[in-house]
Order: sequence, then C-alpha cells, then structure tokens
Amino acid sequence: MTRRAGRKPALSEEDRRLWEEVRRSVKPLASQGTKTGYVTATTAPLDADDVFEDEAKPAALRKAIRKSTPLPSWQPPAQKTIAAKPGVLDDKTVRKLKKGRLGIDARIDLHGMAEHQAHSALNRFIDHARREDHRIVLVITGKGERSGGILRRAVPRWLAEPPLVAMVGSWRQAHVSHGGEGALYVRLRRLSGTGSAPR
Repeated sequence: MTRRAGRKPALSEEDRRLWEEVRRSVKPLASQGTKTGYVTATTAPLDADDVFEDEAKPAALRKAIRKSTPLPSWQPPAQKTIAAKPGVLDDKTVRKLKKGRLGIDARIDLHGMAEHQAHSALNRFIDHARREDHRIVLVITGKGERSGGILRRAVPRWLAEPPLVAMVGSWRQAHVSHGGEGALYVRLRRLSGTGSAPR
C-alpha cells in the first residue's frame, strides 16, 4: 500500500480500543522531581497514532537496503609472470658438446644421493652456476638401475618447477661420452632478466 508523505496510517477500531486499555493501565511515576540518575519519561498522554506511526519504518529500511550498491565481488590477487618451461637443447649445441667444440662449464654428480638431498644440491648448484655466468652444465643422475631411476625421472621435473624453471633455458639427455641416459646437458638462462630467452 502506498502511503502519502505527512499522513499517518489510519488505525482500526480494534487497535484504538486496545490502545485505550493500555493507556488506562499505565500509572505515572510517583515523583517526577527526584534525581535518580535516569531520565524520566514525560507524563503527557501519548496519541495512538504517534506510536503506530513507526510501523512503516522497517519496510522503508528494507527498501533502502535493497537499493544500496552491492559490494564488489572478491578477485584473487594478480600473480607474477611465471617463466616458460625449459625447452629442448638444440641439435647443433649437442653436436658441439659431443665433439668437444663447446665445453661444459660445471658439473654435479647426484648419483647415490637421497631424493631430498639431490633436490637441494641441484638447486644450489644451478643457482651458483648461473651467478658464475656459466652457459652449459652437466647434471649426472645415474641410470638408477637399483633404485628404479628415481633421480633420472625427478631431475627433469625439478628443472620445470620453481625455482629452477626461472634459471634453466633448455636441457637434453647427454651423449654417451658424458653419461648418456644417466646425465643431462642443461643450458642456463641469462642472469639479467629472469625468464629471458635462453642464450
């Protein structure tokens, strides 16, 4: 029902009868002048329309809430750009390594290490080699005939995961003269500009 501004809602006869009974049953305070620390209510009789006037306020409040601007939906924080996964070392570079025309700058032998030890050692080795501006390093995993080749399978995965993914440009199984299935040639990215193209 639409209510005109400035007009109070009309009360039914039943509402007025109930209000009169309530008003007659209310007794004024014994003393209005005594200071008790509380604010005393006025003894002036209240009009029923003054009391029931506020009955429309909850509806108005609900209407205002419905019209309020909704909160923006939550958005996850933007993530930093992740370096591309290492590619495959090119044939030309592999041939140079095989014939000795391109040298291996550093090497690490993980053979015989426990998996968690090898992972930590590889991280330190790659980081140090990159800081030393090395181009090609050799990572020896061993064929793992007795262990099932745990490190031989794990090292390529580690190279494609942080933090090594930002340091490694490409890799490939080494030539038999450098360990074959039990070793990897790894080419490092440039130190300046993590995630730059491999050189």
